[in-house]
Amino acid sequence: MKLNPKVAAALNNQINAELNASYVYLSMAAWFDSHDLPGFAKWFRGHSTEETEHGMRIYDFVVKREERVELQGIAVPPVNYDSPKAVLEAALAHEKMVTAQINALFELAHEEKEYSTQNMLHWFLEEQIEEEDLFRSSGQGAGPRRGSPALIRFRGRNAPPANRLRAAPGAAPQPARQPFGVSQPAEGAEVKREGCGLPFLRHGRHLHCECSPIVFPLIQHPSGRRP
Repeated sequence: MKLNPKVAAALNNQINAELNASYVYLSMAAWFDSHDLPGFAKWFRGHSTEETEHGMRIYDFVVKREERVELQGIAVPPVNYDSPKAVLEAALAHEKMVTAQINALFELAHEEKEYSTQNMLHWFLEEQIEEEDLFRSSGQGAGPRRGSPALIRFRGRNAPPANRLRAAPGAAPQPARQPFGVSQPAEGAEVKREGCGLPFLRHGRHLHCECSPIVFPLIQHPSGRRP
């Protein structure tokens, strides 16, 4: 059955919105790359790809319903942020905007009795719950805590708590000094985490994992002196 014209137009707008989100997250990845935070950059690149996939999911649905996909221009994304926490807050705000767009789409599909469109949108409704929760919890872990240096520990999907870090084979154990950070390995030293087996690599004052954007600060010494 051919797609309702009003719903088709709204879905085309949402394709644009999803591609715009992809562009926004790619810009965020570029910001992290420019600040030598490769874990965050890699994770936001992944989110950029995911948003493109969301747009293509709607694209394919529109094609299957015998309507024309009409691509639109994509706005220039923000390029400057004050801190990693500011990026995460901006990402959460963007996800809330997308949630509102999906809700409006679902309401329109209901009004127009577009039942198959409603069924397709159920996936997006569930996805937005997860996306908002992810960025909200991640942003809560990106601010200063308990007098430690600005905490940029990123609690992404499957991220382990800091106390599950262990030294790489053959390396001397590094006892943790407080729950929100890890001890100070030498510059370039590797510290592996349980689960993925890939190394954390020290970059300046932070540790980065190659498989995810988990970024741990190097904590203060008990004397208050930083490494």
